[in-house]
Amino acid sequence: MKNLIIHPQDTSTTFLRGLYNDLPDKTVITGGINKSQLQKEIDTHDRVIMCGHGSPQGLLSIGQYPKSGLYIIDETMVSSRRNKPNTFYIWCDSNVFVRRHGLTGFHTGMFLSQMSECRYFEVDCTEQDILESNSTFAETVAQHINEPPIVFYKNVLSEYGRLRQNPVACYNHSRLFLNRYEPHLFLGKVAQTQCK
Repeated sequence: MKNLIIHPQDTSTTFLRGLYNDLPDKTVITGGINKSQLQKEIDTHDRVIMCGHGSPQGLLSIGQYPKSGLYIIDETMVSSRRNKPNTFYIWCDSNVFVRRHGLTGFHTGMFLSQMSECRYFEVDCTEQDILESNSTFAETVAQHINEPPIVFYKNVLSEYGRLRQNPVACYNHSRLFLNRYEPHLFLGKVAQTQCK
């Protein structure tokens, strides 16, 4: 399987490299190309994994992609991903983007990975909680990334959910989603973490 990783270069999301570092046959694009060039890359890969900072409007370019504007992945880049059900949208509020455009794949709601975000959303935690949540999430996704989507999703929920005493992981756990194949088959949650 040919994997395309779209991960704008940004030190605050370095931990997400753990999701894909061990994948074979991968192309990692951290910047330096425009949307037209990126579209061609998307079309020639079997699976697309997008991660970094974002919003309901898309994946932020972080100034890494020339002439792309604020977002490297936005509504102009949607059509080619509709036929790629094993797509990963790992950025804050990608759930809104995925549902708005009728896409399929694994995606996240607001995902806390920095102290500033935890403070804003009033999640009382330590830097160690954040590090533990970030590393466990990346390791868990990496471990199961080649499984069929529903198996992957259940395993990620189960294993990441073991951090139920970690307030950051507990917050994030309830914001992990999967749309399978047809957008109307949104699975929501197949398991819940009981935060302590």
